[in-house]
Amino acid sequence: MITSAAAQTYVRLRRKCINDALPVLELLEFGGLSTVRGCLNPLGYDRMLPHNEQIELLINKAWDLHKHKDRLGYERGYCDPRYGLAAGCAGWDSLLTKDFLNHCLITGDVPLKYVSQHAINGKYCKLR
Repeated sequence: MITSAAAQTYVRLRRKCINDALPVLELLEFGGLSTVRGCLNPLGYDRMLPHNEQIELLINKAWDLHKHKDRLGYERGYCDPRYGLAAGCAGWDSLLTKDFLNHCLITGDVPLKYVSQHAINGKYCKLR
């Protein structure tokens, strides 16, 4: 929890504006599961609006994060680390996010499916 909260705080302090996802991309390069989950959360919670180039990079890097090397599976109680990213997609160009969100719908994580379905419809939802 501490590492996840620290990653969220890092993103919020380092970004230049609500459109700046560079701190997220930076942490995705080396972070473990808690760091990855924490750095992606502000995308949804803060309704960040990155530029299209950053959106494409985020989606490419996060596509298979549910298979992250540190993730031991749902039986350990971990939620899918892509939750914040999927939630943020609600305000982004649907042409860039549609395939990713559909991919998230079939991965089995109930909270991820909930935010992904809302995002496909272009709606932000109440986050946990």
